[in-house]
Amino acid sequence: MEQVSFSQPKTLVQNKFEELYAQGKLLPGELDAPCIADLETLSQEQACMALDFLVNVTKTTINNKSAFLKGIIAKSRAKGLQARTSQTFAPTGFFALHPIVQAKFDTVFSSGVAKREEIDPSIFDSMSQFDPLVACQIVDIFAQKDMSKIRSKSGFLAGIMKRFREKGAAWYPPRQYFPTMAYPAVGLAPFGYSPALQYPTYLAPGKSPVAIYPNVQTVPPTSYSKVLSPVVQDRLNSLYDLGILSPTELDTEILESLAQFPAEIGLSILDKFSKAELSSIQNKNGFLAGIMKRFRGGTRCVNVRDNQHAQAQLPASVQAALEELYATGLVQRTELDLKVFSLLRDIDEDAAVDAVLRFQSSRLSHVTNRSGFLVGIINKVKSERAATSSLTEGL
Repeated sequence: MEQVSFSQPKTLVQNKFEELYAQGKLLPGELDAPCIADLETLSQEQACMALDFLVNVTKTTINNKSAFLKGIIAKSRAKGLQARTSQTFAPTGFFALHPIVQAKFDTVFSSGVAKREEIDPSIFDSMSQFDPLVACQIVDIFAQKDMSKIRSKSGFLAGIMKRFREKGAAWYPPRQYFPTMAYPAVGLAPFGYSPALQYPTYLAPGKSPVAIYPNVQTVPPTSYSKVLSPVVQDRLNSLYDLGILSPTELDTEILESLAQFPAEIGLSILDKFSKAELSSIQNKNGFLAGIMKRFRGGTRCVNVRDNQHAQAQLPASVQAALEELYATGLVQRTELDLKVFSLLRDIDEDAAVDAVLRFQSSRLSHVTNRSGFLVGIINKVKSERAATSSLTEGL
């Protein structure tokens, strides 16, 4: 078997190539020499992630894997350079954070809940804009989660901050005074900290101030990391890991919209998104929303309760056929709009069952507007039944 040649001794990247060859995910010779040379400009970990991303995207739609991988490498390299440039002029320590908030973060880092380098510098800038009490509450919520299941800690923390920011003043604890300067008689602590402050009981490490505000919820029940399909979440995390995209660049609402698509469509949307020159796109939320709109085919994602109510009005045999369709995983409940149920209700029971079964036996992997596709089948069945009926009457 042909082996990829590297200028260095056998590395993680070489092992990754051998693993992909053995799994049949990549063939020897598919990547040209300039592409391999570009791959060596990344760190070992970044190069392995780039290869994983390449083989995990939709394989049948990539004609030139070398060109596609070079695009990934260029985006990752540009993002890394931008991050290093911004950090060059950043002061040592997080001076913008209130001392009590910085102490909270220090506790998180020293306890091993998260590493300092896992949190993007922009997260600390955003955190400094919150009232100290609110910021402490955000850090507590973050620290109480099981981090072993969270790959992008910056994205998770950004999501918590966004929910607090969007809920407005009703979510914010009342302001309290905290000294922001060192006391005159006491020297400055390391990194510009104020002298050690006496924590109120509800702000002690591991505690949450929510208890003193009984009417305030801490975290909204909906979180995009819980509703996105695991494979779609993994693909999104790979974009974060490669540096192609920052977790703070996509709003929670956009990710919740993405979660309404079936997993295979969600992956196709992210593939389309990642192939664009994202460094030149300022509004990535709007760009991703446009891609989703095209995949949605102009139809809106409907409410599951509306569908359930409409389905309950159909004959029992039609309801059973629909439930069998959902059980196959070929289509989600939110992909069929109310027009579908209205048309199924207006035709004969056996015709409706026939339409659902035809839809189920169709090749749906390339159908983006599945409501429209099923409407077409219903109309076709309706026309066939009408033609048969007219022929029968003419005999």
